[in-house]
Amino acid sequence: MDEERTGTGANGSYCYITRVLAALGAHTDVPVPKVFCLCTDLSVIGTDFYIMEFLEGRIFIDPKLPGVAPHKRKAIYSATAETLASLHRVNADSIGLGNYGRRDNYCKRQVS
Repeated sequence: MDEERTGTGANGSYCYITRVLAALGAHTDVPVPKVFCLCTDLSVIGTDFYIMEFLEGRIFIDPKLPGVAPHKRKAIYSATAETLASLHRVNADSIGLGNYGRRDNYCKRQVS
């Protein structure tokens, strides 16, 4: 595990999250909020935290999108697919994230 992932907040992941968001935002077309700051000073609120840009939008828990009109569902599904495709096009090495995580046997590790 990277040293940057060993902080105290959110299971030690705030440094990791902010670095990934910043790299994606600066070097790709993946839509991510801008990160304004990361605070690791525990005297402030007792844990690490970060502040990011507010983005308008909705959170859907049920992938069937109940209550959403069919034509709007199609647009949401298309936007989701486009975002995932953007993410999969990212070359982690070229945006400074080449040392993040293991690249081998992802599926096997998820089900083992």
